[in-house]
Amino acid sequence: MYNKANEATAVIDYYEGRIKGNELIQVFEDEVRAGRREKREHRIKIDVPYTHPEGSRLMKELWLRRKREVMFRVRAKVTLDDYHAIRAAHFNSGESVRELLLAYPQYSRETIRRILGKGRGYVLVRDRGYVGSTDSR
Repeated sequence: MYNKANEATAVIDYYEGRIKGNELIQVFEDEVRAGRREKREHRIKIDVPYTHPEGSRLMKELWLRRKREVMFRVRAKVTLDDYHAIRAAHFNSGESVRELLLAYPQYSRETIRRILGKGRGYVLVRDRGYVGSTDSR
């Protein structure tokens, strides 16, 4: 570690959020110029203008956003009209889940239960997005 003390200190500072990624890369480049590190050619320019905690938070946000986009494209969604009709039929007319399953065969029992607020989780409703199972709107 004696030979790599500057690099080790810089890496610890980066992971603890005291320096940004570009400053860490600069330390490595300085070590190359000083002859203490072997130069590695990069095909692309590395640009990390964040500290490690900032970058980690941004990557998690990006991952969640992409995950939600995929879910909206791939998972079956309830139409807004069906969502309101199923809730009205159950709460206003008193129809049971079994009757609703017969009236709306395109939806599973769990989906109908979630629309009514009896299941866990959420329902994906077109033009509205996530609707929690206890959402009364």
